[in-house]
Amino acid sequence: MEEKTKILLVDDEPDFLVPIAFWLNSKGYEVVVASGGEKALDMIKKEKKPQIVFLDINMPGMDGLETLKRIRKMDKNLSVIMVTAYAD
Repeated sequence: MEEKTKILLVDDEPDFLVPIAFWLNSKGYEVVVASGGEKALDMIKKEKKPQIVFLDINMPGMDGLETLKRIRKMDKNLSVIMVTAYAD
């Protein structure tokens, strides 16, 4: 059985996470979600590491840039796509 590409979505807004996760699942990707930077780092350390991270830039607490710095300390080769959305 072919293993699915695992994508970690990191965003504090469920309105972003739910439709993107649904769409990526429908395209055959395995999707896991984290509601913030700390949770994302824990998931990268403890679970089967994702191949791709979609990381929101603007989050309360640890923002996307700080999260990226910490990801790079753990894995310099993990693919990270920085994203952001504004409701306006």
